[in-house]
Amino acid sequence: MSGLPSSWALAAFNDTVETVSTAGHVVETNEYADDGSIPVLTQGATELDGFTDDTSKAFDSNRSLIVFGDHTRAVKLGKPPFAVGPNTRVLAPGPGLTSKYLYYQLLTILPPSRGYGRHYQFLARSQLAIAPLGEQERIVAAIEEQFSRLDAGAAALGRVRQNLKRIRASALESEIRRQWPQRTLEEVCLSVADGDHQPPPQSSSGVPFLVIGNVRSGHIDFSNCRRVSETYYGRLHPKRRPQVGDVLYTVVGSYGIPVLVDSKDPFCVQRHIAILRPSPKVDARYLRYALGTGSARGQADSCATGTAQMTVPLSGLRRMTIGVPTLDEQRLVARRLDAVESAIDRIESDINSFTRRLRTLRSSILAAAFSGKLSLRDPNDEPASLLLQRIALGPSSNGHKAVRVGRPRRNRAGIPE
Repeated sequence: MSGLPSSWALAAFNDTVETVSTAGHVVETNEYADDGSIPVLTQGATELDGFTDDTSKAFDSNRSLIVFGDHTRAVKLGKPPFAVGPNTRVLAPGPGLTSKYLYYQLLTILPPSRGYGRHYQFLARSQLAIAPLGEQERIVAAIEEQFSRLDAGAAALGRVRQNLKRIRASALESEIRRQWPQRTLEEVCLSVADGDHQPPPQSSSGVPFLVIGNVRSGHIDFSNCRRVSETYYGRLHPKRRPQVGDVLYTVVGSYGIPVLVDSKDPFCVQRHIAILRPSPKVDARYLRYALGTGSARGQADSCATGTAQMTVPLSGLRRMTIGVPTLDEQRLVARRLDAVESAIDRIESDINSFTRRLRTLRSSILAAAFSGKLSLRDPNDEPASLLLQRIALGPSSNGHKAVRVGRPRRNRAGIPE
């Protein structure tokens, strides 16, 4: 790191951070409870994954500790008492660091992802920028002030997303009227089929093979999809080869998501996705919207079966009913809903852009904080180099090695770089 203030110092990670033993503090994944007296911090992305009532597994410390996911690179600030999940490291700041200062700095020096490989070894070889203790407190306060503003912005964007969902649902319910003649999907579709029940052989090239993850957004996403050979695709029954104007409908797990097929490119789907081919009696766009109403969702809920993974059977799907007005009315409704959907999509695109901007700002704030650009200097603060040297010379209560201190480089004019 270069360009640090002259009152800061560089120190090796292993000389300033203690690895705390997790022996006796690990709660296995199958032992997590939904509630309890002791929270369990894991290497997962969520802040908290479960609880335990086994108080013997809790860390007992008078200061916060850092939990690091060796596989996931997740960094969490843990305030005892807490226990941990498997494959986590627990870190304690040395005498020259505050817990929150270390926590926020770790977010800026995380190693690149190595998939499910272990990452702590790379973190341990890094260096930390050590500010004077008083300035560490000011930096943390400045970070949290800025982050609270970003959090407020993120919460506002979340409320807009929820409002858009309500607007979409309200538009569907107002346009697709219950008093229209009800017809079963079997009556208004030429076929209601699903994908091949045998797992297809994968190919490095060929025809896209979609799973629920490729349609969960309500749109077909061909990125990062598996592929099958053209020979396999050619052997499929025509009703199992989606074509323009078909409607896909998820029937397993995240069931009840309708998607209109508007691509001429060939593809096929897993059996967790149904393929509805509309008859001339029904407009494809209207069918897609009708399947997104609360009434359709309620019917899907009623016929879904299973325990771990709920499934809407094709027999139940065929019995589901929708209101069917004249074809001209269907097309008019579809055009109006297309306009609503287009407006909502534009707003959601803007929300996604703002969300990415918030993430970028969060990273920028951290980068500024640990290069000395977010807080004011106080001449009364003890320089970090003197602090670390004093700690290294004094008795150690936590087993730290002598701290190797590096001062910020200076140019020929004597100005810190």
